[in-house]
Amino acid sequence: YAGTEHIATYIIERNINYTNVCVTACKFCAFYAAPKDTAKGWTRDLDDILRRCAETVELGGTQIMFQGGHHPDYGVEYYEKHFSAIKENFPQLVIHSLGASEVEHMARISKVSVEEAIQRIHTAGLDSFAGAGAELLPARPRKAIAPLKESGERWLEIMETAHGLGVESTSTMLMGTGETNAERIEHLSMIRDVQDRTGGFRAFIPYTYQPENNHLKGRTQATLFEY
Repeated sequence: YAGTEHIATYIIERNINYTNVCVTACKFCAFYAAPKDTAKGWTRDLDDILRRCAETVELGGTQIMFQGGHHPDYGVEYYEKHFSAIKENFPQLVIHSLGASEVEHMARISKVSVEEAIQRIHTAGLDSFAGAGAELLPARPRKAIAPLKESGERWLEIMETAHGLGVESTSTMLMGTGETNAERIEHLSMIRDVQDRTGGFRAFIPYTYQPENNHLKGRTQATLFEY
């Protein structure tokens, strides 16, 4: 808008990690526990999640980022229950959460279509999707770091479906896991193609791979210049 280009804004958001149990085993992840690893794995109960929402509101927060693992038992019903409880107790909180990978997972667990999964969690209270799970969309680097995730084309297809259903999202890129500059450009181009059709991506967020405590340890991180 004319006259406001010098203004920067921000929001106060809280990340709530609901579980670290995950079946997808991405090589860059320092967070997940395999379902059989009961010593490392944990899940927050609904009361704990609502308590964290209350703390967010008390601190002036306006948005919740609900993020966690692909738990083998958590289908659409799990997210419906939690989002509706958050909205019932804290209607002022925006729920900007999950991503295409979680949609693919929950739809498979509940044996429903991606369209139905998106519509149900949106009705329950999800306001918008995060760019979670994009990592690197081109096939070679994606298979190298996240071989069990859906393809980059499928990730974009789910996001495009969400945009068509009135649910906007952000988009991301994980840099520094061994991808080439050409693959970074291909990633940007793939997102751009969907954006040209839908206009549904609100933001693009690049972030750099952190080498500690995961199976890609020692890979070169993106430099400040590259970022």
